[in-house]
Amino acid sequence: GDSRDLMRSWIAHTEALWKLADNDAPGALVDEQTAVALKEKVLPANHPDLAISLSTEAEILVELGRVNESLALNTRAHEMLLQAYGPVATEVLMVVGNRGEYLNALGRPAEALAPLREALAGWELQIGPNHPLLGYPLTGIGNAEIALGRPKEAVAPLERALRVRERGAFDEPRSAR
Repeated sequence: GDSRDLMRSWIAHTEALWKLADNDAPGALVDEQTAVALKEKVLPANHPDLAISLSTEAEILVELGRVNESLALNTRAHEMLLQAYGPVATEVLMVVGNRGEYLNALGRPAEALAPLREALAGWELQIGPNHPLLGYPLTGIGNAEIALGRPKEAVAPLERALRVRERGAFDEPRSAR
């Protein structure tokens, strides 16, 4: 029944994360798409659990070089998580930061700056100014500035990214990306 399908979806999601950690992105994609299909079958259309799997699928697609597809899934996951949790929730900020990284990867640095700055500001409120997680949006901001031909503006965020990452080890779970 529905509860077994939901449990199967969680197992498929976990398997996808393990495969992604083992550099098996194609296998991870199959498992995550299974998780998404099962969640779409048993959960309401805008359920945050579904959004988390969509976000994970987006990350897997990035690993496979399919960034345009990632951006579309990211947008869908963002809308669902925003509706469920509000704009400064951890899950929302992660998806927003990823959106900025995807836009950078697509050669759209001017568009990348707003979500990266939004993610940075939200994270700073939640975890303070020195957490290693801030290295992600800071690096994205620096990369966007470089791509926009503004290397001087890139120095401060990139130096700060280095400082926060050097302050402490942070082993990010892949599911949180």
